[in-house]
Amino acid sequence: MLERAKMLRDDFIDAVENGTAEDRAKLVRKIQAWDRTNPAYAVGPDIEGSISRRARQQAIATATRTPIGVKPEDRYARELTRYAGDIEFQAR
Repeated sequence: MLERAKMLRDDFIDAVENGTAEDRAKLVRKIQAWDRTNPAYAVGPDIEGSISRRARQQAIATATRTPIGVKPEDRYARELTRYAGDIEFQAR
């Protein structure tokens, strides 16, 4: 149930950012139906907070040139980590 609610929320945020008015209207209807049948897992009441969180995450990712979800303090981790492709293994 939680996963389905998260998928609906994410789909709606994607539609707000990149979709058409028709996409948004279709998802609003789906969310309303979901909320009626699953009030404990309602998506609608906190959708505005989800949209603002996504916008904040995108702003941070753009400013730090990192993927969404990477903490700004972790942006140098890749440079400090040795990957298997960087290490030479010699069979003996």
